[in-house]
Amino acid sequence: MSYLLEVKNITVRYGDFLALDGVVLHLENNEVRIILGPNGAGKTTLLDAIAGSVSVSSGKIIYKGKDITSLSVNQRARLGILKKFQTPNVLDYLTVLENLVISSLEAKDLKALIINKKGITNKKQDRIYEILHRIGLKDKKDQQARNLSHGERQWLELGIILASGGELVLLDEPAIGLSTLEMFKLIGIIEEISKQSAVIIVDHNMDFVRELCIRLDSKVTFMHMGRVIKSDTFENIKKDTNIKKIYLGEVV
Repeated sequence: MSYLLEVKNITVRYGDFLALDGVVLHLENNEVRIILGPNGAGKTTLLDAIAGSVSVSSGKIIYKGKDITSLSVNQRARLGILKKFQTPNVLDYLTVLENLVISSLEAKDLKALIINKKGITNKKQDRIYEILHRIGLKDKKDQQARNLSHGERQWLELGIILASGGELVLLDEPAIGLSTLEMFKLIGIIEEISKQSAVIIVDHNMDFVRELCIRLDSKVTFMHMGRVIKSDTFENIKKDTNIKKIYLGEVV
């Protein structure tokens, strides 16, 4: 089988401490994978290793058949690997619309927009307005991003991901601080992202994880002490006696 992403026995070491210890992960195109585990399990470190912000001590990361282990964050981003952090990362002094326009453009198109004052294509414009509608910010398209609420900034950053067209999206605790209503909206946006991208999600919100698995038939990978313990359905992970002892207890 041809995978979009192959994490091959990677190790991340800080001195004598193993943050990741022989992690193996395979991800198909448009798959949504959730990473669970207690604090210190290595979940965020795994996202950072895939994104390129943490160096791998051993092992390989293969993306679309290419070894990207030694590539920088920017090089991986240009290949379509995008990471959303816990705190929304948007351009505060640009409007919602401007944030989406800039993220939708390749470097050569951005240069033409700035220097030659050329507008974006009708196709791109239509796509941007579809995204504005999808993330619920159409009525705030002319507001500067700094004036948005926490939830709205989350939606804008997810809209930026949609506009950029990346093929692998890494989401670190996207449901943190969201209400139940906002959580369901987030699931809908992730479903939209999964139509064009594979998605890896780290989160501790079990209601969010459960609903995401039900709606998108997502697989869960459980980590502990830098190792992958098991990859399976949410229900099977929940029933696993060893995992219950490590983490889940009666939470789920």
